Amino acid sequence: MPFLQSIQTSNIEIETVNSKLKAPVLLTLLALSSISEAELGGMCDEARSKMELLRCEEMGLDKLEIINNETYKLAHQITTDKAKLKDDQQKWERNVLNRCNDKECIEKAFTDRIALLEGLWRKSRFSSAVKADMQSKTPFEGHWKHCDLFEGKIICSSFSLIQTGNRICGDWDYWATYRTYSGQFQAHTTAKNEAVLELTCGVGDLGSEANIECNNKAKPSGFWAKSSGLIKICDGRLYWGKKTCDQAKVSESYIYEPINAKEKYAQQDWIKECLSKK
Repeated sequence: MPFLQSIQTSNIEIETVNSKLKAPVLLTLLALSSISEAELGGMCDEARSKMELLRCEEMGLDKLEIINNETYKLAHQITTDKAKLKDDQQKWERNVLNRCNDKECIEKAFTDRIALLEGLWRKSRFSSAVKADMQSKTPFEGHWKHCDLFEGKIICSSFSLIQTGNRICGDWDYWATYRTYSGQFQAHTTAKNEAVLELTCGVGDLGSEANIECNNKAKPSGFWAKSSGLIKICDGRLYWGKKTCDQAKVSESYIYEPINAKEKYAQQDWIKECLSKK
């Protein structure tokens, strides 16, 4: 539960999800406990008094507690040793978090723990990932997804690709500046594991990867922007950008999944026209 809601005046303690955290420095915040979060957001922009500043600081700790709890849940879902992670989390609360007596200590405890849990989540995700079959005649074909954690939530970017010979056509979406951008692209292979983007277009809000909005009823030459992006497959994973396979980091990779409803997807007019190019 959030810090402020659990302040107890009788025992000068704050309850976290699994334990009680001693934090007498936060008791002065009680006088402001009736202020709504929306009102508090505006107040923090113009905070002047010591009590106002303390309450705003407490909001930050509140957010870190929520992020920590959500990140722990996600790591617990994916790890193969759930009992060990649960035990480690409880030990961290007892031996690290609950020994804090000021804001700086609490903040560092949460920040360090969140980073560790995020690392565990990434390691578990990549270690269990399926790799693409490079012996296939269409190694790029599939749904490729790159996911990471941001403030206790899973954020993903992806490519959905159809391949015929050296032609690759598909959709992409990526997350940036707190929103998802989507689009379509056409590409051709320059090697079995490498392809160059030729044309791109965007759907909805236009991001940095496309400056023309897609119009699938028009000829590709009329509603597409030229591109020189590069995608490649290294060790069964997809990478975006100009790094070589030796330079590529697993943490930057897109993980392979078989593409769903391939036949229906491939029947789109723009996909058929893209694949038919020589």
